[in-house]
Amino acid sequence: VPTRAAAAHLLRSIEDRQPASINARLLPDFITPDELPERLAERVRHDAPTLTAAEREALLGVACRAAIAEGEDPPFRLRPGLVAEILRFYDTLRRNQKDVDAFERLALGVLEPGAADDRGAERLVRQTRFLVSAFRHFEQQCAEVGGFDEHAIRRHVRETAAARPWRHVIVAVGDRSLDPNGLFRADWDLLARVPGLERLDVVATDNTVAGAFHERIRDLLPGIDEVRFESEPRGGEGGPVLLVTASARDREEEVAGFARWVRHAIRAGDVSALDRMALVVRQPLPYVYVAREVLRSGGVPCQMFDALPLGAEPYAAALDLVVSCVSANFARGPAIALLHSPHFLFEGISARDVTALDRALSAAGYLGDVAALEQFTSPAAAVLRSVAAELLPLRDEAPLAAHLERLFTFLTTHESVPGPEDPLRERQLRARGAILGTLATLRDAYARFDSTPMDFDTVAAIVRRWIEGQTFAPRTGESGV
Repeated sequence: VPTRAAAAHLLRSIEDRQPASINARLLPDFITPDELPERLAERVRHDAPTLTAAEREALLGVACRAAIAEGEDPPFRLRPGLVAEILRFYDTLRRNQKDVDAFERLALGVLEPGAADDRGAERLVRQTRFLVSAFRHFEQQCAEVGGFDEHAIRRHVRETAAARPWRHVIVAVGDRSLDPNGLFRADWDLLARVPGLERLDVVATDNTVAGAFHERIRDLLPGIDEVRFESEPRGGEGGPVLLVTASARDREEEVAGFARWVRHAIRAGDVSALDRMALVVRQPLPYVYVAREVLRSGGVPCQMFDALPLGAEPYAAALDLVVSCVSANFARGPAIALLHSPHFLFEGISARDVTALDRALSAAGYLGDVAALEQFTSPAAAVLRSVAAELLPLRDEAPLAAHLERLFTFLTTHESVPGPEDPLRERQLRARGAILGTLATLRDAYARFDSTPMDFDTVAAIVRRWIEGQTFAPRTGESGV
């Protein structure tokens, strides 16, 4: 299925259609396309450890520097975000069943003839040669450490028979070239060749089959049989009701109109329970933010199935305060914001002390620098000096693992956890766990594979990109629309 939210709704639909007389049932496993290789590999024996995404990125960073050392200079400055994009490009090549040799042959075959007279083509030739060299070093390093990535897992699953193989797989997504939540060509190939699989069903609507997917699926799975399925009449409360609203000024008004319709339907007895009603949108953002507050203010309980960006959680902002304070050399604005933050606990000072320090720093024209803090003698100034002393080593170049270990220690030493009665306690603890887990994963990966010293701004860029690239699924209600 395309997403975990789709899996939750489909599971509920299956459960709702089971007769009440059945006390036990065997339900199918639901997976998303990204989970396919690893789930198939769970039943295939192998001793090699699986490389994490952080470990693969660290290895590729080393490979890129090795390519540059060999004279294959890229026509750009190698920044942390570019390493991640290079890894994504490599994975896309492999998922579309193109290896490094094929990429080199196809790309240079097009670009090299015009490189002598075209500066743009010449630049792309240098870029291609750099990527080819980096990819080869990367594959060599992966082989040397003996770790499995998703491409090695696919190869192993295809070549190794499982003692208890999966017998039947139902695909309810399209091809990645047509469906952003679909399967890559390598995944279709894996399903067609995995040992022990007896039946592979692909479910698609008439509209989907009438388009380019029909030709595509026959190319991916030659000889596939087409069978039309007519659904049985639905029992229970009847089919779904489509609510069509008039044009709204903004998304908030759209959700408010839905809330009014829900209240009217419940009062009129049209629906027996709130969880039989749903608001479906094409793009989750920004509805997942708007809907929570608008429905709550309208007295309509709701439950969410879509994940939110982890970077939007308040604890991520707390981490950003620490990073900004270090990058700004403990300037007045970031330093005072850090001391005021409710996510941190600094003993011996109050909010009034911090405000007084803010006025004193402003009056003195303080712009940063730990040494300049010595002229201030207030309790808040002493705390700020202590904080700066803890974080000051971050301003020196060091391996990423050392930077993250110090940052991790600061966050856990001075954290302020909400009390047991705080309604936000559970959500903050889960967001905190996700962010600290990300820091620990990066620290361990770079400690194992990349000890190159780097400045803290580079480390901060890596951390921010990793947090911004993750999602967070807050537990929002057990009942409601």
